Amino acid sequence: MMNNGFKNEHDIVKAINRKQYKDLSNYMKDIIKCIFKNVEDEDYLYARICERTSKPDISIIWKDEISYISIKSGTSDSIHFEKINQFVSFLESKNVSKETIETILLFHYGDGTIDGTGEQRLWFNDLFPMMSKKIQKANCEINKSGVVEELIDRFLFDGIETKRISVDYILFGDKNYGLICGKNNIKKFIFRKSYAYISTLHVGPFTIHPFLRDVNRVSKNIYKREYLQVKWHYMLSDLQYIHKYYELPKYEEVEL
Repeated sequence: MMNNGFKNEHDIVKAINRKQYKDLSNYMKDIIKCIFKNVEDEDYLYARICERTSKPDISIIWKDEISYISIKSGTSDSIHFEKINQFVSFLESKNVSKETIETILLFHYGDGTIDGTGEQRLWFNDLFPMMSKKIQKANCEINKSGVVEELIDRFLFDGIETKRISVDYILFGDKNYGLICGKNNIKKFIFRKSYAYISTLHVGPFTIHPFLRDVNRVSKNIYKREYLQVKWHYMLSDLQYIHKYYELPKYEEVEL
């Protein structure tokens, strides 16, 4: 049975694919106009589901132009999952310090080790006070210019695939109602301020967590302990702001 997220993607594709712009709903016309600013009534549009391993969920084609769309909906604020060792390798390739990488691993496993072999695992509320200064220092490094933009691209737009396709737009909603924001405008919004007030491990507004710390060692899915997840806690409200103040004025993107 198709889950709600996949069904939503298929419904959106069905609402667009092989249809002329004039035959779309008013809502879908607004979405398409935001992507393809010169589209006309008689023009045909095509839509496809993307591979499941890529960040984009669907592609939309107009004439010889193609845009890749990530679709968000519901209450989930998770935007990225990745094996912790793969993430560490990426940080090493960007010359992130051993001290910061060690802090990330200690926080991830929560058992006093960097490989998850410790006997006692701690809950966040017990672990964080012990690590707050180290986490603050690590946050300073991974939020520095250069590193932070590559991490934001990895988490939200590019993913981890070698032959990756980058997201051009994020659509939050379904076939009947929602909003759309372009990659450049999202990044412009993110980089407009500092997120130093976020005390836990983070990159910009995105917080980094273990997918499963399994403190009581009761999970049957112990493989999840080797994964991290990234969350965008105020995703909808942030996207609403971006849509209102960056996307709507003449459907023009703000230059970076």
